[in-house]
Order: sequence, then C-alpha cells, then structure tokens
Amino acid sequence: SPSNILFNAKAGITKLADFGVAKAFAGEGKADEPRLVGKPRYMSPEQLEGKATTASDIWALGVIGYECLTGFGPYRVHGDSLQDKVANLQAQFGYDLRAPKEIVRYPANDRFDLGKLSDIVMRCLEQDPDRRPDSLELNALLEGGYLYTKGLGPTNKSLAAYLRLLDYSVGGGEVIPPLEYEDSEDAKVLCATLWVQDPADSFFRRTSSVFHPDFVGAVKNQEANPCLRHGASGPYRVP
Repeated sequence: SPSNILFNAKAGITKLADFGVAKAFAGEGKADEPRLVGKPRYMSPEQLEGKATTASDIWALGVIGYECLTGFGPYRVHGDSLQDKVANLQAQFGYDLRAPKEIVRYPANDRFDLGKLSDIVMRCLEQDPDRRPDSLELNALLEGGYLYTKGLGPTNKSLAAYLRLLDYSVGGGEVIPPLEYEDSEDAKVLCATLWVQDPADSFFRRTSSVFHPDFVGAVKNQEANPCLRHGASGPYRVP
C-alpha cells in the first residue's frame, strides 16, 4: 500500500517496507466473527477468498498505479464486518472498471504516453490472476514498453529532483520555485532527462489535468464508486 512505499528525495531511491501478511482469521472473541488482517482496498479477488499468490502483489501494485494516475481508488471498501467488506468488494468486481485514461485527460503530445501506462495498470487489475503479467513481464512493460520507448528516461537523480519540486507547492497543483531555480542543478537534470523546458510548468500541467465529463457526472451524482461503469441495473449501490 502507499504507506509502505518510501521515497528518498535526496537520492531518488524507492524502497518497500513493513512486509506483512494479509489474511482472514477467527477473532479471539467469538469464533464466528472473523477479522480481516491487512488492507482490503489493496486485496485481490482471490486474496479475499483466502487464495493469495504472487499475482496478488501485482494486483496491489495495480491499485496503487490507478490511484497515482487518477487520484481515486478503483474499488471502495464499505461495511464494518469482514463479510460486509468482502461482499461489497465482490459486488464491485461484477462491474466494468473505467481505465485511468477514461477518467483523466492526459496532456497531448506529452513526453511520456500516460495512456500506455494506463493500459499497463489495467493489465495488473485483471480479475483472473493468470491474466496479470508476472514480475518479469511487468518490468519489461514498464521499462521497454513505456519508460524508455522514446530514448533517455527518468533516473534516480531526476526522480529526486522531481520530488523536490513538491517543496515549492503552493496548493491546487501549482508550483512556484524561486527565481534562481531555472539555473539550478535540479532544473538542468529534469530538462535533460525528461525533455521538459519548464519543469515547474510541466509539474503543474500534470497535476491539474481535466477529468472526463462522464466521470465528473458520476462524482456529482455521489455514486458509491464513480470509477465503475454502469451495469445493467445502473450504478453500483451499497446494499
């Protein structure tokens, strides 16, 4: 989950922490009241049935990728008991999930094709674990199929420089660095590795993308999960 992904803003290094076990088991009180250990929001369909595999990790990464691209989780957890949470999630799995590129309008002629990244994320969110890429295929998709298809891509150094732009955030996605920023080492790194002329402007455009009208309508209608397309009986409703 996002809280277990650590960024080193000075070195541009990403690390995973706090590995745990996500499972369901009987509570210490009443044997017929099982508890959920872990974060159901990031649990795969098979994990909710007690059949976690390595493909379940790919699903969790897909959920995080979906959140990064849209700002919304693909599936929402409702209910207090394990039975209610599982039932609600499984009901949502019966609906078609909007791809990130169907939620956010990505900048045209962008250095990176975020629509392609959207497709990779959706591969990770295949409900059948056998249809998800394994770690080697996913690595190839992310690197060879996305990051480096147009030449030199991001590095640890450029990731660190990009994260440091957050220090100049003033809210609303806008970033206002000091006047001397254009001549700084960070700006030179970003211009060289990400092919951007104005790093702060590029950052602002990426974080202020416009949502698709259909999705905006679903949010305004206060649908239980606006990330899901309507089924035969309309939008998903919490039982």
